[in-house]
Amino acid sequence: MIAISTPTFSLDGDMVFADRFLESKGDVSSIERRVSRRKTLDGSAVLNDSGFSDSDRTFSVLIDQGDRAALEFLARLVKLYPLITICTEDGAFAGAPEQFLRRYGDYMFKVLIQKKLSE
Repeated sequence: MIAISTPTFSLDGDMVFADRFLESKGDVSSIERRVSRRKTLDGSAVLNDSGFSDSDRTFSVLIDQGDRAALEFLARLVKLYPLITICTEDGAFAGAPEQFLRRYGDYMFKVLIQKKLSE
């Protein structure tokens, strides 16, 4: 389950989604480190590890097209708000609503995470 709200007052309030949701490369609880690898001339490699950051995460919410109120709410967020609050089982996050698109009969709402608000 996830909840999405605006950081400032909105007549539409917030919305809670009990439906399915995914992260761009796995489920919402997946994590990645900031690691890069460079090949060296001697056949080895050098790893540059900058650790983990919640700001590398992207949340994607899939919504059935039958939920008209949810579709209008998410489309309005992309049009009007540079930053929203999204809450998942991992905590509360601030993020930018990047995209709202139709995909294979469902609608997808993508949020680029800026930071984690809760511990």
